[in-house]
Amino acid sequence: MNHTRLNIAAILLVVFSFPSRAAQEAGGNTLASDAASAYDAKDWVKSAKLYGELSQSSQAPPRIWLRLESDYVRTQMYSAAQNNFQAFAGISYRF
Repeated sequence: MNHTRLNIAAILLVVFSFPSRAAQEAGGNTLASDAASAYDAKDWVKSAKLYGELSQSSQAPPRIWLRLESDYVRTQMYSAAQNNFQAFAGISYRF
């Protein structure tokens, strides 16, 4: 469990060390700009929903996954956060 918390903390550190550019990385489409706006407005539930849709693309940049992870943690959806991290990293932890 401590490894999961460390992974989440590391991801959050990376997410917040860079300026908000998720909409540009995702091609500047409306869904990406809506997700970035919700994230910047700190509407974590809406942001998680929109970034969840964006993450379904095989071409989703890492920023999309990191923002989705951050949204899950902020809304205390830790199980979803762990599943998202595993899907992004291509790994699977068995507890």
